[in-house]
Amino acid sequence: LGTGEVMRAVEQMVAGTQASGEMVRDVVAQVDTQRAGLSHLSAFTTGLNERIAGLEKAVSEIRAATDRVSEAGRLNVAHSSKLRE
Repeated sequence: LGTGEVMRAVEQMVAGTQASGEMVRDVVAQVDTQRAGLSHLSAFTTGLNERIAGLEKAVSEIRAATDRVSEAGRLNVAHSSKLRE
């Protein structure tokens, strides 16, 4: 091989290394962007889970109150029936 060929080969290697370095920087930037998105999504999911838990508790309390009202109404009807006898 001549000196010119060796120099061209070295230049190609350097260019390839620079291109690889730029690709690595691009990938790192994409990973950072995705990490930020995942962090945001995780925070949103946590907040959503807390809201769901609050709603489940509220529904449970409403059901319990409805059951108490229903039982009171049933007892009231039974008591009214006894009074009419």
